Amino acid sequence: MKIFLTGGTGGVGAALVGHLAAQDHQICFTFSSRSEKALALEQETQDGGCVFSLQMDVRDPASVDAAVDAACERLDGIDLVINNAAVNSPKLLLQQSDQDWLEILSVNLTGSFFLTRAFLMPFLAQGSGRFIHMGSISAKGMAGQAAYSAAKAGLEGLSASTAREYGAKGIRSNVLRLGLADVGMGGDMASDQVTERWLDACASGRLMEMRDVFSAVDFLADPGSDFINGAVIPVTGGVEQI
Repeated sequence: MKIFLTGGTGGVGAALVGHLAAQDHQICFTFSSRSEKALALEQETQDGGCVFSLQMDVRDPASVDAAVDAACERLDGIDLVINNAAVNSPKLLLQQSDQDWLEILSVNLTGSFFLTRAFLMPFLAQGSGRFIHMGSISAKGMAGQAAYSAAKAGLEGLSASTAREYGAKGIRSNVLRLGLADVGMGGDMASDQVTERWLDACASGRLMEMRDVFSAVDFLADPGSDFINGAVIPVTGGVEQI
């Protein structure tokens, strides 16, 4: 499978690249600024399938279009897009600056729109294509996460609309609503209090692990999941909201 993954140098993104490369998929992953990390990840995964990186700014539609064109040309098309790039800056509403709000929405939501739009034409031309958007339990609302929650809630709407508009033409678009993890932004930003509340609420009694994300991605990437479209799949261990 030919895969385009954004945010490949972050904790979740890098782990996904390694997991998918081990299955001999062909992968183009993007990064915004960490070129040394991107090069190291390419080298680490060279024993798997074809893995290469492209610099891309999801906030800039021209940058997104250029990266999509380059990836499609090098791999002769893309089968699956994993929309993983994200930023966050947890603050209470009264502490959130205009710039904070705009940056979080620009990367997490507007960038997702740019990415989806850029891939629709090649997907329509080949008669198939899959989007897996990395969402968050924050979409249900979370204290200190107003901007991030708004962006992730909007992402669920964007994905559902994509499925409604283009599902009959072979395009699948789904969201994985990820829970609190010990890797990536969740591991970096979750306070002890939030982690304790999570563990109290989680039916599985633990934090989300990368193996949980791997399983969900593998499932949605498989042709056997073709009838699942426009869905939000919780990877939360039973937690609805924290």
